[in-house]
Amino acid sequence: MVVFAVGDICGNEGIAFLERKLPVIKKLYSINMVVANAENSAPGGTGVTNEGISRIFSAGADVITTGNHAFNMSGYENLFDNTPFLLRPYNLGKGVPGAGISVFDMGYCRALVVNILGNAFMPLHPTNFFDAMDDILSDADTKIIIVDFHAEASAEKIAFARCFDGRVSLVFGTHTHVATSDETVFPQGTAYITDIGMTGPFNSVIGIDIKQAIKKQRFSVPSRLTPADGPCSLSGVLVEINEKTGKALSIERLLIEE
Repeated sequence: MVVFAVGDICGNEGIAFLERKLPVIKKLYSINMVVANAENSAPGGTGVTNEGISRIFSAGADVITTGNHAFNMSGYENLFDNTPFLLRPYNLGKGVPGAGISVFDMGYCRALVVNILGNAFMPLHPTNFFDAMDDILSDADTKIIIVDFHAEASAEKIAFARCFDGRVSLVFGTHTHVATSDETVFPQGTAYITDIGMTGPFNSVIGIDIKQAIKKQRFSVPSRLTPADGPCSLSGVLVEINEKTGKALSIERLLIEE
């Protein structure tokens, strides 16, 4: 089977570009399953909304993951509790709305999708991600396991993927919005990339209006940041996975520009 992981979707511009391009990409590459990170898909560029999530599903996403900005919009409690296949990080405290794992059934095979949050520089205070993944694997009954590791530190992502090489099918990193060039299949059959990039305006600072981002960083003044306008790009990875063994066969970066 072929899985397409889509990098962080930024604002309305990112959603609109996904709507135009994803149906074509799915057909062109015979994609069986799409996992998309949408923690920045709200109009203001941070958090999720019911309208935005609905549009992303309608565009062709099967499972939506998030990250540290998952709860930045009001109404997130009902959204995460009542929307199947919308995930928030698994390794958060008890009582947090929503779920951090989901099984997507394609009929001929099933895939477990996991949303994990790194520890470094994360204000949500996630629990130990190694222990969290061990707990998940102890109950997993699927061969295909896909992990969105949402983290700031590259070393955390790499250590996590190396630790679970051969026990999961794919670990793709999100959060930095900048695609890395280290895509590979590890010796025991886990496909890996440190970050898959973003989907949104490329004349920006990781999706944010350039002038606003520079002003905040240069002068350290509190200011509201909003998504940039203009031409967009869609970044992600195509991963082929053996349905019987759950081992990855290949991983390829994909960048579609406007």
